[in-house]
Amino acid sequence: RAEGHQRLTWPLLNVALPLLALALLFLGEFNRRGQWKRVMQAGVLTVAAVLIFFVLRNLLVKHSWMAASLYLLPALMVIVALFMLTTGRLPQLRAKGA
Repeated sequence: RAEGHQRLTWPLLNVALPLLALALLFLGEFNRRGQWKRVMQAGVLTVAAVLIFFVLRNLLVKHSWMAASLYLLPALMVIVALFMLTTGRLPQLRAKGA
């Protein structure tokens, strides 16, 4: 079952990963000096997302109730990327009053 869920969700990552990387690359200024930092951030975030995907898949082998997490990861990545592309800023995780 875990292999079946992985086969269904892996193509979703083919959409989510480039969209998130492009959103990170488009956030900053368009000059050559600071671009390497954004490229590194996009690369590290992409590797981290794939590692999280495989960790979730391995957890799914033992805990079948975690199947939704494999579908939730690419969905959250697409939502965050679309937010970044439409607003031009990173999402804030803390409250404004704190």
